[in-house]
Amino acid sequence: MATPLTFAVPDRVPPHSWKQGPIDAIRRRYHLADVVTVRDLPVTGLAMTILAASIEVADGARLIDHALQTQPVVVADLTACVERNAGLRGFVEVRRLLSIASGDTESAAERMFVDSVRAERLTGWVLQHRFGRWRIDVAWPVERVAVEIDGWAFHRGVKEFDRDRAKRNALAAAGWIVLSFTWHQLTYELESCTRQLIEVLASRRAELA
Repeated sequence: MATPLTFAVPDRVPPHSWKQGPIDAIRRRYHLADVVTVRDLPVTGLAMTILAASIEVADGARLIDHALQTQPVVVADLTACVERNAGLRGFVEVRRLLSIASGDTESAAERMFVDSVRAERLTGWVLQHRFGRWRIDVAWPVERVAVEIDGWAFHRGVKEFDRDRAKRNALAAAGWIVLSFTWHQLTYELESCTRQLIEVLASRRAELA
């Protein structure tokens, strides 16, 4: 069976089909400010399209982050859209994601990681371990395993990106294993991140035994 083409329409539009397969129509009432006309066809504006799409995918935060990173919209645009359409299905979660995006996502990601480390009863780790002119987010100095935590991508400018790459290259040159985890990975793939860390630590400890 063909995958349905999903699109949103005003709530009174009757169902239709298209020649390639079935259509999954989502009926909503939109604020006029969130409807634009393209080639005589009324469609949702960019902010509404991004937010509505984020509701329909498993990891909507990644979609929002990508949109903010590539800068077709800014947080204020998305927030204004949410305020105009607060009653729409799924917008409670959208509001929560925008609240996260507006804050310090790197610190939030670091807290998630530390909570996971403590839950696994892992030992030997140090927060903000000094390495040359840098600090490692979470380090296992004996095993020389470094974990670097990143927040949402749109928060990171070119200078921050270059600085972090220089630090990670220096760590690798000094014999450290560097693991990098993002807010999105720690939110949606925490078990996989934790398992990878445990495997790396076990391997390093076996080498040192």
